[in-house]
Amino acid sequence: MSKVECLSGIVACMMKANDFLGKDCRWIEKNKDQWQFLHGFFEKLKSATSIPEMESIISRSAEEINAFLAERGFSITLDPFQGDEFGVASVLDLLVKWQEKGERTKVLDIYDAVMLKSVQGASVRRIHESDSYVVTVDTQGDDKVHMMMVDDNLLDVPMSLTQLALDMTKKGEPDFYEKVIFPMIDLNVMTDINWLLGMVAVDEDGSDWAVSQAKQQNKLRLNEFGARAQSATAMGMLRGMAVPPTVFTIDKPFLIWFTRSGIEMPLFVAHVTEEDWKDPGDLETV
Repeated sequence: MSKVECLSGIVACMMKANDFLGKDCRWIEKNKDQWQFLHGFFEKLKSATSIPEMESIISRSAEEINAFLAERGFSITLDPFQGDEFGVASVLDLLVKWQEKGERTKVLDIYDAVMLKSVQGASVRRIHESDSYVVTVDTQGDDKVHMMMVDDNLLDVPMSLTQLALDMTKKGEPDFYEKVIFPMIDLNVMTDINWLLGMVAVDEDGSDWAVSQAKQQNKLRLNEFGARAQSATAMGMLRGMAVPPTVFTIDKPFLIWFTRSGIEMPLFVAHVTEEDWKDPGDLETV
């Protein structure tokens, strides 16, 4: 299943919330993912919130937030606000065009694809330590679009996509290919950003505001002319909300194994995926 991350949209929401909470408000992490985000990405992405392609809104009305999102073609919504709650939303709409129009072709004789020649601003770098390749396509503006084949089982934790992209942006040595081919894309996914829930902002008066709702929808389209990336993020902020107890939930395919004292090797090992998550009934029945 396709996965998308747009951390810049989250930061844009937080910066908009600062308009209400005060410029000197402090954001405090309540779990490991929030710590990684605040200490690894937040400051680096502040400048992205002021680009022309980013819009933001703040409101005491969930309906106003939802109308803002719907008018821009997104279906995510915030639940009606309760008590002393407000909401923020951001929309990124980034359209780029290749330096020159590519040619339509196929990948695996099935999927619509684009072919660009090296003279059209398409280049390839080899990442020697992983024997992977990064394709970089120049656009008519200041943006570049990078692509890299990767096994998605390495990307099961929040921010892993962003960290990998950050690591690979400038790595590698040029490798010569006359042409590059990549699939066209028409993607529209809801991204799970529930790891933000419970993160706290302390406003200028010392009051706590906790992230009570967090939604994100991401779209990506790509063809022979260029690419368009669109992302909407919406967050609710509730004053004085008690931080829920920390709960660890196994909600992805997992490994399970049985051991016994005095026996070095596991007695039984299984990797269980969703199709087998069901009530087994009586355990004593053969």
